[in-house]
Amino acid sequence: MSKLSLPPGSALRSAFFAAIFAPVALILMGMSLADLQARAAIGVPLASVEGMIGMAFSAIILGMISINCERHSIGMFVAAAWALIIGFLQTFGYLRIHFLVAANLSADDMSAAQRWNLYPVCVAAILLGSGVALALTHRARAKNPEAEELMPFERHQSERIAVAVASLPLGIGALALLIRCAPADSLPMAARGLSGVVAQTPLQPILSAAVAEILGLIALASRWSMIGPQVIAWTYIIPGFLLIPLGTTLTGVVVTPGHSLGTQVLMAASTIAAYGMILAASTLGIYWARRYATNDSSSND
Repeated sequence: MSKLSLPPGSALRSAFFAAIFAPVALILMGMSLADLQARAAIGVPLASVEGMIGMAFSAIILGMISINCERHSIGMFVAAAWALIIGFLQTFGYLRIHFLVAANLSADDMSAAQRWNLYPVCVAAILLGSGVALALTHRARAKNPEAEELMPFERHQSERIAVAVASLPLGIGALALLIRCAPADSLPMAARGLSGVVAQTPLQPILSAAVAEILGLIALASRWSMIGPQVIAWTYIIPGFLLIPLGTTLTGVVVTPGHSLGTQVLMAASTIAAYGMILAASTLGIYWARRYATNDSSSND
């Protein structure tokens, strides 16, 4: 028997933890995203403290789910499945919990916030990519349980550099596509709410699907190096969650009626931040999987 053979309880623990807490995190993230989009559309991106705290708390829960996959990756696949289920329900206006957010979101508003960006598909792609990366990490360790490293140092260095270099243009490309898909005119906000803003925006599912594919590949790349995915994640988080809302509020350059690129950037900021948080949190488990496997191998010697 391999020194790294896993007890059945490790898979059960990972799956059970994700089955309980992933819905909480994903419902909260979806509600917070819609709340922040609605606030950005009326020119006050920092007005939803609830939305910002909700996104951060959701990311913490997803990070805990990822860390709980240090022995088995099943938890991330459970979370990815929940992302599709919950995203589907929220896209149709269900699972709205009003006391969690500042804005009074209707079912149409909730649906609109997740429709223009194919939010459920993108989240599921990130979580699925992270799950596959974890599975590949566990598989590599199981094949060579005696080794102190998953691969020779020189090879690991070259692969890590290659992944980091490749991740940067991919992440920037996904960012540009996401902004291109975002609503560009907030004029209908006063009369029809967020749903009116999105309704007059042509949907571009091909571009949104491309964003999902790119983000999934970046998450998968964490198997070989965490640097690239984490750099991309924080490149999304810091501007989308902090710099853009704070800068526009301080300068007064907020969303105003009329078609403009600035409106697209501000409307996409919360989605950019959400994807960055999910990417950063879901790839944390790779580090813990490597660390656990090494410690486990040493303790059995």
